[in-house]
Amino acid sequence: MSSYTLTSKQTKNSIVIFILTFIILSVVIDLMLEFYVSKKTTANSYITEKDSKIKHVQFNNLLNTDAIFVGSSRTFYHISTNAFKHSNLDIYNLGVSNSSLQDYSSLIQEAIKYTPKSIIISIEVNELYRQLPLSQYPKLADLKSYFQTMNTSYKVNSTLNWIGNFHSLLRYSESIYLKIVSFYNRFDIKSIVNTNIKPDNQVINYNTKSDCQIFSKKQTGPFITTKCKKGDGILFGSVKDWINIKTIKLVQINTETVKFVNHLINLVEEEGIKPIIILEPVNQFNLQYIYDINYIEENLDAETIDLTQLKTTKEMWVDFRHFNNQGRLYYSHRLSNILKELINE
Repeated sequence: MSSYTLTSKQTKNSIVIFILTFIILSVVIDLMLEFYVSKKTTANSYITEKDSKIKHVQFNNLLNTDAIFVGSSRTFYHISTNAFKHSNLDIYNLGVSNSSLQDYSSLIQEAIKYTPKSIIISIEVNELYRQLPLSQYPKLADLKSYFQTMNTSYKVNSTLNWIGNFHSLLRYSESIYLKIVSFYNRFDIKSIVNTNIKPDNQVINYNTKSDCQIFSKKQTGPFITTKCKKGDGILFGSVKDWINIKTIKLVQINTETVKFVNHLINLVEEEGIKPIIILEPVNQFNLQYIYDINYIEENLDAETIDLTQLKTTKEMWVDFRHFNNQGRLYYSHRLSNILKELINE
């Protein structure tokens, strides 16, 4: 009997020790990650994660700038700060890789603090026709917007994701994974040999092919990703093998998603800032959408610039969704000419 009691106590003690060890390790890992992100985020550097990008904004003096762009990787890699500067527009690129429409509320509310003339929200046209996906890394500001616009199930699941992200390891897991993949690719001979980057881009002179000060560059699969000190990024490479064009007809907008977009627009307008919606270019050599732009404009409460079908060349694309350095400059110059008059109205 005493032997059984002793064994039972030892088991309980082992469980307690295991739990305490797990908690201590979790806290230590969280502290290390927060310290790492803090050290990597300065006025001239950041990691591709929402919190780091927001801190980068705070380090830079953005008060009364002309425009702040909010968007995903297609904003981060497509909008050239310097190209807009040549059009006498002072902008900041608050695009964040691995983010999408459901993540924009917290970014917009951060942008509002700097009272720009305009906040420009970039989305892909098909996003208006589908249910808003769940954010894997929502912030409290995002939750507040969900609770004003979304259904009960969405609110509950988003709250659970928000609670889960108190653990920094979960919040930064995607960035850590990409870091590991980038490190592995340095030694993956097969990946290097079978790359989709065209031969003339294998050796890149970043100084001549970029229009910004680059502080980070790495190979990510078949192309090179770089980050610029002022908040934007550049992709180097181009698509080698093209697939057949897919055509999708967009018919019925998703009323809940449009309600969410109009909520974002209202957040901006309430502060006396001009909201502008950009429907981003789609790689027409891979995908084409059929839709009614008048129908979209009737349902959105802001000026909408439709560049979905912007004419491009195959050499401008690094993959089937993103511009390379050439496409980035072409798009930025076209867009800056359009926005120049709108922003200064």
